[in-house]
Amino acid sequence: MKYEYKQVLIDPWKQEAAEEQLNELGRDGWEMVDVANIGGTHYLVYAFKRQLRSEF
Repeated sequence: MKYEYKQVLIDPWKQEAAEEQLNELGRDGWEMVDVANIGGTHYLVYAFKRQLRSEF
């Protein structure tokens, strides 16, 4: 299997917008595989993957 990856920067203080953005990624087939805090900030970086869709 081949995967594509995406990183998304999210401001958790904007909880409603962050929740909607994460739900949208899930609906689009993205699976969250990691989350990390950017040192010295309140921002979070979420890492996602999803299986590449067949081109056939």
